[in-house]
Amino acid sequence: MNNKEQQELLFKQLTHHFLSEQLEQLKGNKEDKNRSFIYLESNTINILLVYLLMQMNTKKTNETASNNNNLIPEEIVEEINSVLHNNKKSFEDIISQLKEKT
Repeated sequence: MNNKEQQELLFKQLTHHFLSEQLEQLKGNKEDKNRSFIYLESNTINILLVYLLMQMNTKKTNETASNNNNLIPEEIVEEINSVLHNNKKSFEDIISQLKEKT
């Protein structure tokens, strides 16, 4: 197990332990009057949810990329580059023709 995997495992264990402790405290302190609340408006909640989803997607994307180094076949990349080059050349020709007319 490499260092990154050890850190991820440790983080998961600590998170699980922390959540377990918090839940136990909630069960035992039902009469506690010193409770804190956070009120978030809908936009803040939406931003938080999007951020969390992005982090999950980033992690999955990184895992997928490391498992499969060539996500796009080389032939497609070459074809896209060819189309981009042709489009650039066409735009340059159009721009030069417009400059000549002005």
